[in-house]
Amino acid sequence: MTDPATVPEAADAAETAHFLRRFADMMSNGQNAENLLRAADLIDGLMARVSGAFDEEQLWRYKYETVSHQNDELETECESLRHDIERHVKLSSFIITERDTLKTTLQGREAELLELGDTLKLAQETLKGAQEEAATK
Repeated sequence: MTDPATVPEAADAAETAHFLRRFADMMSNGQNAENLLRAADLIDGLMARVSGAFDEEQLWRYKYETVSHQNDELETECESLRHDIERHVKLSSFIITERDTLKTTLQGREAELLELGDTLKLAQETLKGAQEEAATK
């Protein structure tokens, strides 16, 4: 429990309860003295409850500040992760575009090689035919 002096107006309440007890001691044992003692006890009980509530409020403030700080850290981390994901998506898009470009280039070169192969085959057949013709002559 918190020191009663730290709770607002705790010192005044403690002083009032002390005064009521002293005043009840000065009075004879009667109904008024009992009422004064009961009032002092009520003041002490209420101050204990106020002190407990003050402690609980401090605890909740601490928890709130801690959770707020953790929330801020998570938001920062999420923002960083979002930027990382965006960079990865851009990189993936670049890689896919580059792959498609290379695929198109490769298909063009394959077609060119087929054409050159056909031309080479035709040239070989022509050469073979010319060699056979030269051999027969």
